[in-house]
Amino acid sequence: MSIGSVLSELLKKFNLNALELERLTGIPSSTIYRLLKNNGNPTIEVLKKLASFFQITVSQLIGEEHIGGRQIPLIYPDNIGEYIVKGNSSNQKKISIDFPMNIKCFATLVEDNMMEPFILTNSIVIVDPEKKITHKDFILVVKNKSERGFIRQFIDNGEEHFLKVINSDFPNLKQININDYFFCGSIVHYRTNIFNYEQVEIKDFRKKVINLTK
Repeated sequence: MSIGSVLSELLKKFNLNALELERLTGIPSSTIYRLLKNNGNPTIEVLKKLASFFQITVSQLIGEEHIGGRQIPLIYPDNIGEYIVKGNSSNQKKISIDFPMNIKCFATLVEDNMMEPFILTNSIVIVDPEKKITHKDFILVVKNKSERGFIRQFIDNGEEHFLKVINSDFPNLKQININDYFFCGSIVHYRTNIFNYEQVEIKDFRKKVINLTK
């Protein structure tokens, strides 16, 4: 595929046009139109900006590599308890990833703003249920298996344990009895989604924005 074909498909997928892409990336719409027609010779800076925006590689943008990858479950927060108990969910979708990942990993959506500005509302996060949870890890947790999953930072002070909220508009720390909560796993990657997930089906979790394991 040519860069024009790839870019055209991406614009269609995210319901964007050249003017909107200019506003979101700073790349002139005249340059975008030329790329759509396979005209011109884009600089590496332009290619990197576009690839970064669409969360793909430059090679995928210019058509040298296929956009696709291994799929993992996408579990909505309402269904986290069901998924943990049964290993599947009645409302389960898939997203694609192309980086090394534990086979038991799954993705979910962030529906509150408690962890902003670090993890934004509507971000897609990947959870590793087999990674050992340690002090200051970001974790997916449920109060009990019938409730919605939510993300907090785990604070371990030895005998005392806390769930931390990053957003300064809310109380910072909540002391907990760890026996009253179920820790579903550590957040190992996340991607900020600037789109409404219900309006556009994002099938590709192509490139990590933050690797929380480092």
